[in-house]
Amino acid sequence: MSGLRCPVRWLAAGAAAALAVAAGGCDALSGRGVDDQPSACAVPTAPPAGTPGPADAAPGGGGLRVVEKGFTQLPDTGPMRLRRNRVSIGAVVENTSAMVAYRARVSLGYTDAHGRPAFPDDQGKPTVEVPVIHPGQRVPVGFVPYVGDDARGDRITVAEVQVTFETVRWAADDGTFPAVAARPQSLDRDADEPYTGTVVYTTTSDSCRTLTPRGVGVVFRNTAGTVVGGSFWRDEHEQKCEPGRATESTAVFMALAPDVDLAKSEVLPYCDLAPPPPRRPQLEPVPPASPSPPDRGLNY
Repeated sequence: MSGLRCPVRWLAAGAAAALAVAAGGCDALSGRGVDDQPSACAVPTAPPAGTPGPADAAPGGGGLRVVEKGFTQLPDTGPMRLRRNRVSIGAVVENTSAMVAYRARVSLGYTDAHGRPAFPDDQGKPTVEVPVIHPGQRVPVGFVPYVGDDARGDRITVAEVQVTFETVRWAADDGTFPAVAARPQSLDRDADEPYTGTVVYTTTSDSCRTLTPRGVGVVFRNTAGTVVGGSFWRDEHEQKCEPGRATESTAVFMALAPDVDLAKSEVLPYCDLAPPPPRRPQLEPVPPASPSPPDRGLNY
């Protein structure tokens, strides 16, 4: 049966971008008519060829831009001093074009007061790949990289973060890219490690098939609405990217500023059309002596 198809649009209001319904008699989050049962799934199983190009200049105008960013440098006191030598970075990226930004790679840099890189000598800028950014959509991008030491062996103080774009493929917005939305529901901080915790969120996908999980991006805000950090976690056993509604959770490791207001924060599961080609990790592995869970840094 061919049911009612609802017009949908991306909104960046409140705590997270969401799908808003513009007509009645519809599934309020997926945008699909309540009796719409497609006979065949039109979501492709292979990545689109797209058009490689600069992130800030999509074919036809517009592109990707950073609309918010912020960070919190975590204290280095306590029983896990080496693991707390980190900075929680969050950014919100918007697609102002009429094209779909496919597999956009976003790099997060951070410097000291003199503009010098603040990351360790053996670590480059962390990079996160966002599989799909729809026209008009805003997505959270976060990361919690290590902070380096200066020549005296003291930890560098981070003064600024830079968000830059690497590669992106521009694809036509032809309706075959599923829309995935999410809202944070609760935050459970670890009793022994307050910068670590779990975020529970609800997600809705209007895809007609299960997509490929590529991690979960989170941007944290405080009560004033200011970005105070972010997180990225990849665990294919926790993240499902299945059609319809679901309640899921994501680990937040060493990323929680003391003043996080979850109601004003954003979360988004990254769901791809197909698995990506293998990539080399761009961050050093977590020291094996640590009792903490592994660092799920890049969504490669």
